[in-house]
Amino acid sequence: MPNTRRRSKNRLPGIATVFALLAPSGLTVSVSVAQSGPPQIVLTGLARDFLAGHPDFDVTPMDGFGHYAGNVSQILGADGAPLQVHGVSDFDITFGTLIPGVPYAARLTVLGAEITSGGQPIPVTIQTETNTQTFEPYGNYLEPGGDGNVNDGANPRHFIYSLHDVYSAQTPISVTATSWLPSFSTVEFGNETVYADSASDAEDAQIATLVTMPEDGTVTSISAYVYRNSGESGHLRYAIYSDNGGEPDALIVETGTVTQPSGWGWFTVSLPDTWLTAGSYWLALAEKEATDRFAYEGGTGQTRRNANDARKFGYVATWGTSTNGPPASRTRSVSIYASYTPNAPTYAPHMTVRSGDNSQQVKVLRNGSPVPSIPAFQDQTNLAVFVAPYVNVATQKIVLQDNQAIYLYELGTSNLSSPAADFQDLVIMVTLATDPVYFFTPGAQSSGLNPIGYKVDAQWTDVVGDNIAPHLYTPSLGDFGGVSGVTSSGGVTSPATFYEWFRDILGENLGTTADITLTDDGTGVYEFTTSNFYPIDGLLYGNQGGSRNDNFTYAVAAKFTYDASAGQFVEFEGGDGTWIFIDGKLAIDLGGVKSNVSQHVDLDRLGLADGQNYQVRLFYANRNRSKEFRFRTNVFLTPGPILGGSSGTFD
Repeated sequence: MPNTRRRSKNRLPGIATVFALLAPSGLTVSVSVAQSGPPQIVLTGLARDFLAGHPDFDVTPMDGFGHYAGNVSQILGADGAPLQVHGVSDFDITFGTLIPGVPYAARLTVLGAEITSGGQPIPVTIQTETNTQTFEPYGNYLEPGGDGNVNDGANPRHFIYSLHDVYSAQTPISVTATSWLPSFSTVEFGNETVYADSASDAEDAQIATLVTMPEDGTVTSISAYVYRNSGESGHLRYAIYSDNGGEPDALIVETGTVTQPSGWGWFTVSLPDTWLTAGSYWLALAEKEATDRFAYEGGTGQTRRNANDARKFGYVATWGTSTNGPPASRTRSVSIYASYTPNAPTYAPHMTVRSGDNSQQVKVLRNGSPVPSIPAFQDQTNLAVFVAPYVNVATQKIVLQDNQAIYLYELGTSNLSSPAADFQDLVIMVTLATDPVYFFTPGAQSSGLNPIGYKVDAQWTDVVGDNIAPHLYTPSLGDFGGVSGVTSSGGVTSPATFYEWFRDILGENLGTTADITLTDDGTGVYEFTTSNFYPIDGLLYGNQGGSRNDNFTYAVAAKFTYDASAGQFVEFEGGDGTWIFIDGKLAIDLGGVKSNVSQHVDLDRLGLADGQNYQVRLFYANRNRSKEFRFRTNVFLTPGPILGGSSGTFD
C-alpha cells in the first residue's frame, strides 16, 4: 500500500498538550501531542464476543477463502449498523396489492408488452403507487405517444422505487396500466371563417394568404370559400408556398385545374399527400372568370398577388414580385384553409386496469405457479416468451425467487372468454429487497460486476493502483475495472445471523469497550496497525479453549470535518470482513473470510460538502482466520458515538 501520497501536510503544533474529547456516551477520546513523541488519537470502540458455535464464525465460505463484496447494504440501517443485502420474501398479495411485511426496497420490471389494434401496435403506459407516492416510472403516463409507451419492443426495462431509501413495512404497491387507441383524425389550419367581404383578384392570376401550421403533419387538401355564376365555367386551382421572412417563396405543391360548383360555398380540392413541418405557409388561389370571387376580411393578415395565370399555366415555381393590377400586397385574410393528418396521432384511453382493484384482468404468478397455457391472439407474441427466463421447462412451473411476483395484464378486451384475452398485453415483475443496492445490475454502476454478493477475483483500482470498493468504480476518474467471480454470501449464513454481528443481542453476544490508538507517522497521516488484533483476550466468553479470543467483531465511530483542498483519504488493510461507512454510505467493502486485503477511498469522490462535519464508522470482524488490522487516514478524527452497549459483568 503506498505510504507517500494524498497526505495532508497539516500538523499539530509540537508542544506538550493533551485534549480530552467527550464522546456522546460519556467516554473520552484523547488526542495527545508531546515534544517527546508523535501526536496520537485514541478512539474507543465496542468489541462483541461470540461463542464458537455461531454459524457465521470459524467457517469457510462455499467458494473458499477470499474477498467477497456486495453482500452489505451501501447505506447503514436505521440503528447505525450495517445490514446484509438480501431479498424480501415476507409479503402478501391482497386483491392484487402487494404488501410487504417488513421494511423493503422495490424494483418494477417490464418483462414484455404486446397489444395491437388492426394489426398495428397500440401504446401501453404505466403508473405505480404506494400509499403516499405515485410514480410514472417509464415516462409520462398520459402521453402514450412519447416515452411513456412500454409497448415499443424495448423491454425488459427497470424502475427502482427509491435509489437510497427503504419503505416501511405494510407500505403497499399497486400498478396501473392503460392501453390507448390512436386516432388520425383530420385537422385544419388556416382561416375557416366565412368572411363578409369578397373580391376577384385571383382572376387569371394567383393570390396567397399567410397562415400557420401548428404541428408536423401530412396535408391532404385545400378548401376556400368561393363563388361562381351558374352560366360560367369557374375553373379553379389551389397551391401551397413556403414562407421567406413574411413573403411567399417556393412552390411546395399544387392541384390541377378543377371546375367549381355555382353559387357560394366551401370548395375542397385534394392534394397529393404532402408532408410539412410546423411553421408559416402561404395558401394560394387562382380563378378564371371575373365574376368568380372569394371571401376575405380586411385589416388583418397578409395576402399577396402575382400576375401569373396559375389557373391556366400552373403556379410559378418561385413567387417573385411580378404583378398585373392591384393589389400586389394587401392586409387581409382570405377564407382558405388546408386539411392535414398530424404526424403524431391523438390517443384515447381504451382500457385501464389496476392491480390493486382485485381485477379479473390481472393474473399473479409466484414461484411454483403453473405456466399459463393461453394462446396468443392473432399473430402476437405468446406470453410464454415473456416469462421464458422464469420457467422450468420439464415441470412447466414458474421459477422465481421468493422475493418476486409476476403480473399478467389483459388490456384489450373485458370478455375473458374471448380468444383476444391472451394476458400478454403487459407482463411485469416486482422484486423486493432490504436495500436498493440489490437491484444494481451488471454494468449499471461498475463494469462487469453483480453487487448481490460475489467473490472478487481481481480488485478494482484507482488511477494510481490503490484498491477501491467495486461500487465506487468510476472510469472517468481513471479507475481500472476488476473481475467479479461467483455469486456468494461470503460465508454468511443468513441476513438474520449477520444482523447479530454489530448489535447487542442477548444470548448471542457480549460486548465491552476497547481502544485503538492512531499515531502520526510523521507526514500528517494517522495510523493504527497491528498483526495481532485481539482486544478481548480472556474477556467476555473467554478464549474458549484457544490461546486467543477469536470470533469477535469491533465497531468504532469518529467525526471529522471535510476539507476539499486537503486530499483527504481513508485506508484499511486486514482480513475477515471490514466495512467503512462515511456519511452513512459504504466507502470500503472488504467482506469475506480472508487474509490481508486493502482498500483506499479518496473522500473527494464521495460528494461531501467542503467544511461540513461527517461521521466515519468502521466495522471489523475476526472469524478465526485473520488478526491483521491496519487503519490509516490523513483526516483528523474526533470521537463519535459508541456503537452499542457494554455487558457490565464482563467489563
